[in-house]
Amino acid sequence: MPKLRELTHGKADSLARDLLEFRDEFNALNACNAFILQALAGAMVSEDGMNSRAATGAVLCAQWLDDRAVDMEQRLKNIQDRARRDDAGTKPVVFD
Repeated sequence: MPKLRELTHGKADSLARDLLEFRDEFNALNACNAFILQALAGAMVSEDGMNSRAATGAVLCAQWLDDRAVDMEQRLKNIQDRARRDDAGTKPVVFD
């Protein structure tokens, strides 16, 4: 049977891993968001304007970004809830 110290260390490792994965996904979402906004701005200032295909793509991308943001918000809430629950006298996990 694992000792209490091993269990709390394992929980901290799991929480740290989840936070790092979340940060990586958040950074990827930010990069995608910036790319889409730059593409939309470019389409809007072009002489031809935004055609129906570009407009449809913009709507789909905006919907995808919104869905991802909602999902990530829920995941972050779950991570925070776990951290609060697991913080029964253990040292806090520090990230750089």
